[in-house]
Amino acid sequence: MQHMEAVYQRVGRQDREGILFWGTDDKVLPYAISERVRALLPRFAFHAFEGGSHTVNYQMPQQVTPLLVAFLNGQA
Repeated sequence: MQHMEAVYQRVGRQDREGILFWGTDDKVLPYAISERVRALLPRFAFHAFEGGSHTVNYQMPQQVTPLLVAFLNGQA
């Protein structure tokens, strides 16, 4: 996380929204750091997926896709 914190800070200062999908079983970016990342990205919507991995979008497309489509359509 430390090597990416400066990147998250820069992105968080930008005037744009985003969306985060995070699996609770993510081994690449452990769920334990999600709270810190969320604090650095205040304009990002956050969605946690119980049992999801780092590739939760592939693992749980039925849950992720509607949220992503709504965000892209400006409805999230």
